[in-house]
Amino acid sequence: MKKNRKKRKVEFSFIDFIKKFHSVDFYSALIFVIATLLILLNFFSVQTKIKLKVGDVAEHDIYAYTDLEVPDEVTTLKKKREAIEKTPNVYRYLSDKKDFVIEKINAISVLINEYEAAKKGLNKINNVELSALEAQKQGLLEKITSMVPIGEEYLPALINFFSNEENLNKLRDFVSYIYSRGLVENKSLFVLKNNEAILYDVNRNQEFLIRQKPAVIDKKQLKSLIKDFLTTVKIKKSDRKYIRDFLFNLFEPNYIFDSEKTKENIEKSLKSVEVSYLRKKRGEIIVRKGERVNEIAYKFIEQQNKVFKNKITLTRFLANLLILTLLTFLGYRLTRLYRQKIGKDKKYVFPLIMAVNTLGIIVIKGSIFIFGLVERSLQFQSLLQNGIIFFAIPFVFPVSLTAVLVDGFAALIVSFFLTVLVILLTAGNIKLVLFTIFSSITVIYLLRKTTRSSSLMLASLILGFFNFVIAFLILFYYGLEISSGLVISLLLITVIGSIFSGGLVSTFSPLFESMFKIVSDMKLSELSTMDNPLLKELSMSAPGTYQHSVRVANLAEAAAQRVGANALLVKVGAYYHDIGKTKKPDYFIENLRPGEENKHTRLAPKISALILKNHVKDGVDMAEEYGLPEVVISFIKEHHGTKLMTFFYNKALNMAEESGEEVVEEEYRYPGPKPSSKETAILMIADAIEAASRTLNSPATPGKIQHLVDRIVKDIIDDGQLSDSDLTFKELTEIKNSFVESLTAYFHTRVDYPGFDFNKQQDEDKNEAENKHNEKEGKKGNK
Repeated sequence: MKKNRKKRKVEFSFIDFIKKFHSVDFYSALIFVIATLLILLNFFSVQTKIKLKVGDVAEHDIYAYTDLEVPDEVTTLKKKREAIEKTPNVYRYLSDKKDFVIEKINAISVLINEYEAAKKGLNKINNVELSALEAQKQGLLEKITSMVPIGEEYLPALINFFSNEENLNKLRDFVSYIYSRGLVENKSLFVLKNNEAILYDVNRNQEFLIRQKPAVIDKKQLKSLIKDFLTTVKIKKSDRKYIRDFLFNLFEPNYIFDSEKTKENIEKSLKSVEVSYLRKKRGEIIVRKGERVNEIAYKFIEQQNKVFKNKITLTRFLANLLILTLLTFLGYRLTRLYRQKIGKDKKYVFPLIMAVNTLGIIVIKGSIFIFGLVERSLQFQSLLQNGIIFFAIPFVFPVSLTAVLVDGFAALIVSFFLTVLVILLTAGNIKLVLFTIFSSITVIYLLRKTTRSSSLMLASLILGFFNFVIAFLILFYYGLEISSGLVISLLLITVIGSIFSGGLVSTFSPLFESMFKIVSDMKLSELSTMDNPLLKELSMSAPGTYQHSVRVANLAEAAAQRVGANALLVKVGAYYHDIGKTKKPDYFIENLRPGEENKHTRLAPKISALILKNHVKDGVDMAEEYGLPEVVISFIKEHHGTKLMTFFYNKALNMAEESGEEVVEEEYRYPGPKPSSKETAILMIADAIEAASRTLNSPATPGKIQHLVDRIVKDIIDDGQLSDSDLTFKELTEIKNSFVESLTAYFHTRVDYPGFDFNKQQDEDKNEAENKHNEKEGKKGNK
């Protein structure tokens, strides 16, 4: 027996971790990492390269083995056209163009006035002066031409026009009018796209958006306006053509289409256009049997071939390997903490967790593929929108299996693994990840006390309704459009999925119990039923032992509950601890009828001791023959430990005083081993106390019971029978209190029934039987 341990500071080092990493743990972790890695990399995909071209006929249905997407060129081109149509044109706006043109007019007026003044200043006309005047005229023509392209024939008309100040004032007003409206080269180039255009004010270096086209004038309208203008000025008919052409060339557009900036804006808009894709979900059909392969189907086939070729990359391989290695390491550390908390006897927990997770990811991966096919093959696809069929995947199967086989804490460790694996399997589908987390917590709570297959299926059904609520809330949060059909479909899918998960647990739990030699509460519950063949044989062959076992079970179960031990395991162990007595039931006092002779009175003490020892061996043999779990067999082996058979040992000592024969104490001790757990230690104490309690004289007061319990426990401790168990002194005190309470309740005093004296009637029946026996013997003597 161990004293209460003080908490020790746990120091961690990687070297210690490697040393403690048992080979079984290592190999189970290795299998999990390798299997999961291959599944995540689609190594087991049934996909092969498909050799089909456009126009070929498919010989069989071709499915997408993974999610595929190819560029949708038609839709993308349509988007680009829409982007171009919506990108406004850019126009440069020259706000100073009016002033610039008026400055030209003024400059030309000055030049012409200077020329006229020079011409009038000539005294007489001779060849020399004519030559100088001609040179001045050519200089005038060149200067005007540099501002407005004209020919020499335009000069007389311009001199006549610009010599009239009234004409110049009207021309200035005409220029102001033209530029107040704005001048463009061609109205067809001034286009508002989507009722928008961008004006770039060159002088202010600013851009602003306009949503209404200005009342601009183009060159074609300008000709008409110039023609009307010339009717308002004084001009010779012969000069009209020259002045009209001059004015037409004088005006310059102040709204100019900026093709470069417009092109830049269009390129920016095109870059912002997202490429559209055609998509095929995993399991969706690409080409049906007998159909021709079109261009789109060919693109999907080529994409699938490419994915198949490049599915295993070094980067992806290393990333998955590192994640799984880290996950396994953290899971191992959590399992170590778990074992330190509940006891180091559960060495199978980490290998079990690895095996459960490996099986779980295989089941989930297969379900994803199958349900993907179902989603796209059923005719009522409208009821399977939003991917709700994937809520039927048994994500919680590994958690449920662990909860049934071990307990809720181990199941929490599995749920940690499961959450990461679902993230990797579903490419981070947040809906399914959240569903897995909440569903795992729910199933751990529901299965915390599951002891029978029927209760497992009931828990699965309840889980289905919980899963419906969880899935509905998740979908609603992410914008589910509620309809009665969708809600009914979701309810059916989640309930079916939960029942499917429960069925998997029922199927695989016996296999895992056999592989890891563990006994679940469900298995223990089955063993505790009285229709078990061994218990039936015990009740018929050794009814006294059977009643003794039942009473011991009740005592031990209550005590185990008091100290937090496995009460169900103790109860089952108590039922089977004495099954070896069925071989020779008459040699055990509890099976003798009143007045029946005890066969040990005629046997040597050594023979009696051997018979008592053999009931342990016989019990182990029977348990192994009937396939009882090892943990239950340990109760048969350890319920007497190495205790001394005091009665026969003392009898041998008394006989040895007369015969002088040496008595070896070991020959009168049970073979053991001593109790190695709390549960078997509790059974040892309960077994001894129950047997001793039958010797109590009436009335069995609480004081007598307390004394008996203290004496039995003290003898067991003094004999060192609890040295290998995990019981502490505090727990032992609780166990004794539980035994006292249970026995006190059993031996409580009852009131007499009026008119009935059962003890008196019993004595009368006994006396009558003795009288008949004496009469019979007397008749024999007379004969």
